[in-house]
Amino acid sequence: MSKKTSNRASVALFVFGVLFFFYHYGIRSVVPNVFNEDLQRYFLIDATKTGQLIGTFYFTYMIAQIPAGIAIDKFSIKKILIFSFLCVACGMIAFVADNNYFLASTGQMLSGIGGAFSFVLLIK
Repeated sequence: MSKKTSNRASVALFVFGVLFFFYHYGIRSVVPNVFNEDLQRYFLIDATKTGQLIGTFYFTYMIAQIPAGIAIDKFSIKKILIFSFLCVACGMIAFVADNNYFLASTGQMLSGIGGAFSFVLLIK
């Protein structure tokens, strides 16, 4: 692979990572704020449970940044980006798949892990 092709691949990977991070940032900021009442009706929960559901994402996001940094230093950036994308995709599918609160919490946890990896990738 020539240096020019390698440079283009690096730029494409960076652009994909940035777009993915902004997409995930949109999900992270829109879902709790705009759809708060809809979440309460969909999952048949009160405001406290809604806060716990949204907080599940942020706690996982915060804790997963340390292993994300270690994994990014150890493994390929492409593999980590794919892992991050799959975590967020599976998390969103689990979040909207059923009105089961436990499944939604698990989806939020997966999304938090993927978001932490994408954030640390963007910084690196």
